[in-house]
Amino acid sequence: MRRLRQAGAALTVLLIAGAVCSAAPQPRADAVAFRATTANPTSTFAMRTPVAATNPTCANNADGTTVTINWSYTGTTPNDLALPFNGTAYATATGAALSAALSTASLLGLGLPPTRSPCERT
Repeated sequence: MRRLRQAGAALTVLLIAGAVCSAAPQPRADAVAFRATTANPTSTFAMRTPVAATNPTCANNADGTTVTINWSYTGTTPNDLALPFNGTAYATATGAALSAALSTASLLGLGLPPTRSPCERT
């Protein structure tokens, strides 16, 4: 009998708590108009044509293991320059640079024999 009373009391408390919660006013989400404005930053985007290096020269260095390739620009100086061969960049330089040194070890990938300089004309 005691257990039945405890179970009944617990059920009563549960029902009362449920009734109170369901009868309580539901919270409302009140929205206010968004009135703040933001200013778009001023930005510019310019398309440029790549600048081709002109007057390239190639010179064997005294150490026998490197060559130096020199060039010049006309017009706007580019941000950087790559010296590619068959899609592989063998040297890169910043736009302000007017030369790059290549080691003959890296030039082996060009298919040149190690005894032949890339500056030699065939």
